[in-house]
Amino acid sequence: MYGTPPRPRLRCHYVDEDGAPRKHGLRPAPKPSGMWDELPGSTYSVGEAATALADLARGITYTEAARRAQVNHGLVVGDVPDELAVTGTTVAGWLDRFGPAIVEAHGEQSWPQTLVLDSTEFEWTNPRTGDKQQMFAVLAAWGYPAGARRGRLWALAAAPSDNASAWGQFLRQMPGRPELVVYDSDKAIHGAVRRRWHTVPIHLCEHHLYVNAVKHLREDGQGGWGNTYRTLLAAAGQSAAGWAAFRQVVLATPGLGRTQAWVRHWDAQMTAQTSRRATMPPHYSTGALDPQLAVVREMLERRAWTFRNLARMNLLLGLVRLRVNRMDVTDRWAAVVAEDAASHLAALTAADDRRHRPAVAHASRLDEQARYLLDGSREYSLRKHPVPARA
Repeated sequence: MYGTPPRPRLRCHYVDEDGAPRKHGLRPAPKPSGMWDELPGSTYSVGEAATALADLARGITYTEAARRAQVNHGLVVGDVPDELAVTGTTVAGWLDRFGPAIVEAHGEQSWPQTLVLDSTEFEWTNPRTGDKQQMFAVLAAWGYPAGARRGRLWALAAAPSDNASAWGQFLRQMPGRPELVVYDSDKAIHGAVRRRWHTVPIHLCEHHLYVNAVKHLREDGQGGWGNTYRTLLAAAGQSAAGWAAFRQVVLATPGLGRTQAWVRHWDAQMTAQTSRRATMPPHYSTGALDPQLAVVREMLERRAWTFRNLARMNLLLGLVRLRVNRMDVTDRWAAVVAEDAASHLAALTAADDRRHRPAVAHASRLDEQARYLLDGSREYSLRKHPVPARA
């Protein structure tokens, strides 16, 4: 037996041809799935590492995932030997080491028929001045394959800003050309899509259009469900005739200044959009993506200040995407971890001494140093630290 808690290490005893007793060690055979009981180079198992990564995908912090790994290992919190201790840095190392393999094993290969795009921004408020500053943004794509009624979260990625440049890079991450893009009137998304796919139809989210039109009607004193404008608005986004009828009545009615300005602003795009609507895939709203972005916000917002490393953040979001799509199956992730670990053990020998085994790096490979600016602030790959460093 070896380790804490004790684990069996097989040893073969035999008699040689010359009659002398001999013995040699045997490495435990892999499980049928190819999973190593013990993560090479570590006291922890493949399953424990995969469980920690699944915990990250469900919103648990790096430190808490490390503590759970120790408890699942049979250790008492607060009384952990140094050689068995894991920290948030250890779990971050597991993410850096095995996250790419898990994300790639369950990644999308090309853009789907219908692509729904939206983003969410994370801000920081300066406690000294009260000024707000955007720290970073998360860009998201919900996809509907051809013929599918239900879609899935197709891609998630962080960026210092959700501008047109960031969206352009986001759309270039995989091949393919969708037949329809749905968005919520974000100019950065519109510009990036036009540059990536010149002729792909871009569809304004009909739910957002309806909500904004109702808001302007209320500002013009036309609230309630029983008026003519609301009745016409309900059909305005569904056909060219419906939009023309709503536009004609609104523009001919005095006292609807805000609504008239809104109609004139969107008239050209809505005329084109409603004219082709019947020939497009039947997906007209960003509504399926909105609750998934809410999940991402719930997971990240309370500790958004701590995220600074762009590469690691995108690995984490890759696992979050799998969790949203209900693909966070620990056993499957463990099999991927085991296969990836085995592929890096070509130099593994028959020696049973742990010291002779090629180690799987647990130290983080993606750690980065801040770049100090002239004003004393620090800049990281994901964002700029908004508070100047103190002496």
